[in-house]
Amino acid sequence: MAKAASEISAADREEPSPRREVRNFASHTWGSPAQRLSGKGGAPRHQGRWVKGKSIRHSSKSDHAETDAQLTFRTYFTYVDAFRLLCENLDKLKAVQRTLPDFQNLFQRNSIPIDLVRGSLHRGLVNFQVMRSIPLRAFPECALTANVWSPVQAYYAVHGVGLAAFAALTGTCPSTHGKFLSKATNDLVPLLPFPFSIICEGNPWNSAGPRFEISGSKLQATEVRNTANLSTANASNAECLAVKAIMTSHTHRFKDDCADFKARKGIQRLTPSQARQLAPKVSPSSIFHFLYRLRLRSNYDDPMMFMAGQPDVGIATIHYMNLHKITHVFLSLLLEILYAVVDSSDVAKMREIYGRYSSRFPRPDWPTSR
Repeated sequence: MAKAASEISAADREEPSPRREVRNFASHTWGSPAQRLSGKGGAPRHQGRWVKGKSIRHSSKSDHAETDAQLTFRTYFTYVDAFRLLCENLDKLKAVQRTLPDFQNLFQRNSIPIDLVRGSLHRGLVNFQVMRSIPLRAFPECALTANVWSPVQAYYAVHGVGLAAFAALTGTCPSTHGKFLSKATNDLVPLLPFPFSIICEGNPWNSAGPRFEISGSKLQATEVRNTANLSTANASNAECLAVKAIMTSHTHRFKDDCADFKARKGIQRLTPSQARQLAPKVSPSSIFHFLYRLRLRSNYDDPMMFMAGQPDVGIATIHYMNLHKITHVFLSLLLEILYAVVDSSDVAKMREIYGRYSSRFPRPDWPTSR
């Protein structure tokens, strides 16, 4: 678990130490579950361990593991909350999407493999509708365990609708997750409005020049690096945190490629020239990569981030609703791409199918979000 804490700030060694930042973690106004859902604040408590203004005391290895889990969960909570803040107005995002040059160049295709489109679309919508069906108002404690699986449902919902868009645009679907993520970043992201248009590429370990190139945002990499990943998302720093989510996702992908290279070559570390040679081989990263990374972390690499990292039911509920929110907006924008290229009669059938799925699952009976 010590690895998880070190990975939180791995994007840049200039960031504040996570263990130092955890002292401020407890002082944020998270409040009781009822206070948090109503927007009011308060000092959190977790089994009597979080006290306002004081750091968490470590008395055993399990304490360190629990703190690592809290740090990791707080980081992802912040990133998801930042995206939620940036996509509150779906109608406005759709209006911006329609003005994008790449979106305006879309046209209806005559020969579309409609069965392939429908199959992928159905799979994506089923994942999303299951995600919506958790009765959080009646059983809010469900969020504590549902959050372990919700990143999988969110990613596969986006993956399914994304494949449907590819089938409509090109007649084929990428065969692997890696190919899907790369093609989605190159071909679908230009059709999406901010914040879904953020792209990051570059060499995170470059000491001779700029480490990152960011597109889809006016922010500079230095400004993003100086924003702590444990800070509370708000209107003033949400864009920084959203870009940071993509930037750290790109850093982790670069680190994974470096680890694979070292394993193949049987070496312990890379030279700067070897790192520079590997950097261009890592394709640009986008929100597709962030959702995929969250899916892997929650189910494979670090499930403890949810099993031990969630402070209470209120925070768990908010995180679940936030992830649902950005998934809903993301799917709505991907569907606009799909509707722009398929025949109007097929669009009517797809809307009918979506209506059947919606009626099969009740609308979310959830507490009022912040």
